[in-house]
Amino acid sequence: MARRNQNSSALFSYLLFASVIVFLLTVLSGSAFSARAKSPKEAAALSSNALADPASVPTPQARPARPIAQLESELITITRRGFEPREINRPASRFLLMLENRSELAAISLQLKREDGEVIREVRLTREEPDWNAVLALSAGRYLLTEARHPRWVCRITITQS
Repeated sequence: MARRNQNSSALFSYLLFASVIVFLLTVLSGSAFSARAKSPKEAAALSSNALADPASVPTPQARPARPIAQLESELITITRRGFEPREINRPASRFLLMLENRSELAAISLQLKREDGEVIREVRLTREEPDWNAVLALSAGRYLLTEARHPRWVCRITITQS
């Protein structure tokens, strides 16, 4: 009986040792694939930052930030009563015109035109796509934003020479 316990003890030790080896090989092979870098610089960064804050670890798509030119914007909200604001005055320069349809109408047809009637832009807004924006560079003058079925809805846009 002692011999049987000795054999089962040896078998248990062997299986435990083999399990530990398999576990270690699995862990090592997994970390080798996940830590593989594309260049020596990335490898050095990965190894030196292994315990660093995750935000400080470089990402492959990270690029230096470029300065973004300042672009002013004008927001016009379309309500049941018309345009808000009803008048905009600004200097001649590029700007972002943003329109928000909060009128609860199924669809609206807008026109941006010079005061003399020349159409600059036409836009259709729906409940499904209620917002629109575009970068505009209007020359000095007076413009009107109107809605086709509501002649009283007018937003006057005055562009002054800068």
